[in-house]
This record gives sequence, structure tokens and C-alpha cells, in this order.
Amino acid sequence: MSEAARAYADAGAAHIAAGDYPAAQESYEQALLLSADAPILHYGYGLALQKSGQYEAAIAAYDKVIVLHPTMAYAHLAKAHCALILGDFAHGWPAYEWRIQFDEVPPNPYYKFSPPTWTPETIKGKKILLWSEQGFGDMLQFCRYVPLIAQSAAKIHWVVHPLLRRLFEQSFSLPNVIITSTTHPVPEHDAHCSVMSLPLICGTDTIDKIPSEPYLVADPVSVEMWRKKIAVLPDCRLRVGLVWSGSRPQNNLEASHINQQRLIDPHALARLSGIPGVQFFSLQKDEYPEQAITPSFELWNWTRDLHDWADTAALIANLDLIISVDTGVVHLAGALGKPVWILSRYEGCWRWLENREDSPWYPSTRLFRQRETGDWNEVLDRVRAALEELL
Repeated sequence: MSEAARAYADAGAAHIAAGDYPAAQESYEQALLLSADAPILHYGYGLALQKSGQYEAAIAAYDKVIVLHPTMAYAHLAKAHCALILGDFAHGWPAYEWRIQFDEVPPNPYYKFSPPTWTPETIKGKKILLWSEQGFGDMLQFCRYVPLIAQSAAKIHWVVHPLLRRLFEQSFSLPNVIITSTTHPVPEHDAHCSVMSLPLICGTDTIDKIPSEPYLVADPVSVEMWRKKIAVLPDCRLRVGLVWSGSRPQNNLEASHINQQRLIDPHALARLSGIPGVQFFSLQKDEYPEQAITPSFELWNWTRDLHDWADTAALIANLDLIISVDTGVVHLAGALGKPVWILSRYEGCWRWLENREDSPWYPSTRLFRQRETGDWNEVLDRVRAALEELL
């Protein structure tokens, strides 16, 4: 690659980081005029196209990368994200398996396993190991497939994060499913699979094959405890749970960048205040110290009593609506069948598809997407109008 092409590429990367995707495209186009056989330039160009919502053009750019460098996992995974957001599950899920080429931070011990080669039809009478990866939201979204696998396998050892264990135990009381924590030794098994690979294993190659019925349940005793606690509050017409940030990632620059994009300055939430008949409840855990809620916004905050996801599910069961940025609470509320309004950053996540205000993954959801990068004020104004209309 020539020095001039490298300079254009550096400028393109800087434009992507700044959210100026048209400028990034222009920089990479200039770089490609000088070094058309450099895979990294086609990858950067594809990334600029992808982030600006030009998914089919991005796929074409990633295909050029793969021709020049067939084992570049970044290109395969980016192509998977584009296919999935377009609803092309038949091509998206197989390409999504390239994610295993990257290790998580901290390292995931299960990434050393070979790719799964079984199907529900080939595991009858066998012991299956299901393991976890990525974030809580990912596990909450794709655990819906566990009962389908349990119909075929003789036994499933399902390794989950300790904070999810109680919720999954009360939701999936299946005799052949044994739920253990990630802190326990790896049990003996005949075959294995990441929970994130289950859509591929189960043949979800079209949108209409998504198992979309609610599949998580809250503990009735905990639900009643929260009902009594909330009952002493002033009467209202609508109780709304609120989340304005994801968790703070550790040692992961890409995840930190995504979380910064989905983080809403709590002072902006004042745009939702003062709606007669609405009470807001915080569901925000791991709050940024510098992102404390504005004093002018009335918010009931009992999150210190939420010790795991089962506790959060019980509180959500007592609310009428959840409004949240794209984080684990969205998946929990959707899996419980609760109405949830998703505040989606401009780039959006592949799982919410494109140009939709609903989600086939959770029929009770409604999406409010950013129309300009970083502009949450306009989104919150639309949410306020929708709340007033709902009332």
C-alpha cells in the first residue's frame, strides 16, 4: 500500500470514529484508487458503507476482501451483520460463526472448541453442552432455543453466568436440562454449542421461523413482594421502567465505543418529565458516576435491591412499560412479554433489522431510532409524544 493510500485510509478510519460516514467513504474511495488490491482498504470502505446503512454495498465490499484475503475473520463477521440486519438469515447465521475466531475479553475458555456440526435430529440420546458468550442481552435473546434442543437431547448441561442462573432455573424447568454456573468445571458431553449458535443449529433461516412467544417468567413470590412495595406509592396511570445506558465494558474498545453511542445523558431525560399520570422507575444498574439522573427528574430508584436478573424480572412484572436503550433489559422485558420501547442508536444493531419499528424477536417491542448520529433529544421528544398519546 502506498503512503498516499495509507494516509487516505487513516483519514477514513478517523472519520468513522467521528461518525462522519460520507467523509469516510470518500477517503476510502480515494485510497482504493491508489491501492485496489489492499484487503484492509476494502474492509474500511465496507465498514463506512455499513455504518451509513448501505448494507448491500457493504456486503459487496466485504466480498472483495474475502476474495483477496479468504481468512480475514473481520470481513466475514461484518458481512454476517449486514446479512442479518437485512433479514437474510440463510447467509447471515453461517457467516456469524466467524465470531469464534476472536476471543472475548476476558478470554472465553469455550472458544477453543471446534465448531458444532450437529443438528437437533442427530443428538437424540446424547449429552449436550451449551455455553455462554458475549453479553447478558445476547444470552437473554437466544436462550429461547433451549427448549427446542431439549426435545431431542438426552441431557443438556447449560453453563450460564451466575447472575442469570436463578432466572433461567425458574423459566426453564425441564427435567433433562441441568443449569450450572460458569464458575463450575466443564461437564462431560458428547456435543457442544454456544447459545449464540442455536439459531443456525435450529434452522432459523427466515424471519418467520423465529420462536417469538414469551419464554421467561418472573418468580411469583418476588413479583408479589414488589407489588406490595409499589402499592404504597401515589396512584398513577402508567408505571414506566427506564434505562439510559448499557454497562461499562472493560478492556474492550469496540464495546466501549458502542456503549458510548447508546448512552443518553440523563439530563436529557428531563424531556420526559412532568407527564401527568406517569411514574418512572430506574432499571439502570452499573450507573456511570458522572451520569447521575438529573434532580429535576422524578424517578423511583430501588436498583440496590436488584441482585440478579431474576430480581429485575420481578420488578419489571409490576410495570406497565419499559423504555430502554439497546441493552439487556430490552431482551428481558421482551422475553417476559412486557411492552418495551427500544431507543436505538443511529447505526443500530443487526438484531433489530432495518427500517422497522417492530421486532419479530419480541412482538411487544417498538423501536425509536435515531435519525441523526448522536441526537437523542429528537428521539426523546418522539417518546414523550408517544407516551402522551398512550395516556
